[in-house]
Amino acid sequence: MFLHYQEHAMVEDEAQKGQGWRKHYYMPTRADTLVAAFKNWLDVVGGGGPYGPLYQAPGYPPLQHDHKVLLNRYEQHTKSCKACSGALKWVERWRAVTAVVSAVGFAVAVVAGVQVWGAGGGAAAVRPLAGGVLVGLVGALVTYWLSKTREAFYFVDYVHAAR
Repeated sequence: MFLHYQEHAMVEDEAQKGQGWRKHYYMPTRADTLVAAFKNWLDVVGGGGPYGPLYQAPGYPPLQHDHKVLLNRYEQHTKSCKACSGALKWVERWRAVTAVVSAVGFAVAVVAGVQVWGAGGGAAAVRPLAGGVLVGLVGALVTYWLSKTREAFYFVDYVHAAR
């Protein structure tokens, strides 16, 4: 988010005051020489960049204040990354499977519970009751965990005070 605002401040300075990148970047090391030479070349030969100066570039995005847009992981990365989009599909598929397993486990527990308490099923129905509850709970916990994992592919808010 900081870089988004910093870039807009730099572009405004360039457009209004004629102050380019040299005022905004401090590059003291020899490792920065290639970057500075490339930026000089862009200014002199390239007309400021492929579209001219950045503030004149067609489709330059407006200043954005909404965290949901600035930190949208899906639009910025997940949908175009083969590994992440594949992982997201895997998470969604297994989330559906574990939700079904959880529902079936709880259904077995309900049926066994009816037999134990309603019809006097006895001790033989206690095992399916306990097994159904256990499968239902484990399935529900895994489904919840996969749901939280799925959210991370779309948006994770950054609160500086919490870091």
